[in-house]
Amino acid sequence: MSLERIFLLTGEDEWQRGKYLHSLIEKHLDPEWRDLNLERFNGDETEPARILESWLTPPFWGECRLLQVEFLRSPEALNTLMGVLSDYTDKHAPESPNYLVMLSESVDKRRKETKTLIKKIQHHDFQAIKSWNIEKELHPWIEEELRKAGKRISRPALQYLARSLGTDKFALQQSIEKLLTFLGSETMLEESHVRALVTPTEADVFGLLECLAQRREAQALQDLHQQLLHESPEGILASLTANLRSLYRAKYLQTQKWGQEEIAKELGQHSFRLKKNLELWQGYSLKEIDGGLRRLLDLQTRMRQGLRLNPAMALELWLHEVISAKAPTDRRM
Repeated sequence: MSLERIFLLTGEDEWQRGKYLHSLIEKHLDPEWRDLNLERFNGDETEPARILESWLTPPFWGECRLLQVEFLRSPEALNTLMGVLSDYTDKHAPESPNYLVMLSESVDKRRKETKTLIKKIQHHDFQAIKSWNIEKELHPWIEEELRKAGKRISRPALQYLARSLGTDKFALQQSIEKLLTFLGSETMLEESHVRALVTPTEADVFGLLECLAQRREAQALQDLHQQLLHESPEGILASLTANLRSLYRAKYLQTQKWGQEEIAKELGQHSFRLKKNLELWQGYSLKEIDGGLRRLLDLQTRMRQGLRLNPAMALELWLHEVISAKAPTDRRM
């Protein structure tokens, strides 16, 4: 029974993972004791023994507790916890009433202990919608979100909305809420409404990333300022975050001795493009990319929470910090 209360939520669709987690919290934690029985851990920095002990500790009030363990950057930390859980549950028959929910973009299923544990627990994988599959998967999602509110959307409006915001469901959800407020009692969302209220957030940042990879700060800042003339800071931030997430995962899997074809398949990329990208970023360590990604995620979170922030200035500062964090030893001045 206890192992059925262990959940592993993986996949790049952060919005869907968060929604599923919220449903578990709503379903299993009594509102009266929810604040006391919901415990959050940073899986990258918390010892697995502490998480295991907390999962086995009965609740003081209410029927159960729920532990949320989030892995933002380190698949290795998740693998370690999975190994500890597998080893413990093989030797004991725990009867914990608590729920343990682990969230991560990916998990290494090649490990024996991980593969064994996944068969015993509840694993849900929420893959991100691929750019070439937007019409088939994202369009129905947008239509359903509007249908719940008793609204409909015209085909041109649907296409413009998806094209403007891409697969970022956080941005889409915020825009849908804004559009619903604008519609009021009207039922049909037209393209003119979307164009008036939605700022495109998809940005082409490949040139900027190339300057960043080569540590050319002056050129990177110039490219950023040029981008800001026709792209929103939010769009640039979202695109940078998506690209660095993918790069981090690729470099991490490299350290785990994954072959290039395996990595390309895991990330849904062409192997030739992956090879060129890894070569471009060979001057950065995994730790440096991790630090840059963490700061980007923090900026994105603060913007979503509506905190006071100058996005353009924050991006400039971020570029400087990442490029100057550690210069290559053979760099010529």
